[in-house]
Amino acid sequence: MRSIVTGGAGFIGSNLADTLAQHHDVVIIDNLATGRREKIEYLLAHPRVTFIEGSITDLDLLMETFPGADGIFGGDPVRAPVGEEPPRLERGERDRHGECPRGGEGLRGTGRGCGVLGLRRHPT
Repeated sequence: MRSIVTGGAGFIGSNLADTLAQHHDVVIIDNLATGRREKIEYLLAHPRVTFIEGSITDLDLLMETFPGADGIFGGDPVRAPVGEEPPRLERGERDRHGECPRGGEGLRGTGRGCGVLGLRRHPT
């Protein structure tokens, strides 16, 4: 099985990727805006793990990476529409609304396009 973890260089995503890599091929996607490469250095030595430094707002990247995936997990997605890059925040910095850029809105648009991305949509 092939799983994709977005935000995979953050705390949640790196732990999720570590667990998944025990039984799956894992692709970690992270733009390192808030995640840290150091958190996944040990994972990069794993033969089942691939790291892509990129943003979930990059539709071309999603179109290349998502087809054929058996599962896509948002480890720590940022709040930004598909096609727009979220602002890079320093650790502990808040966005203009006083919130950390979290929530999954960046991936929300891709869920509607599962057919375009070659994915099966599962009822939730």
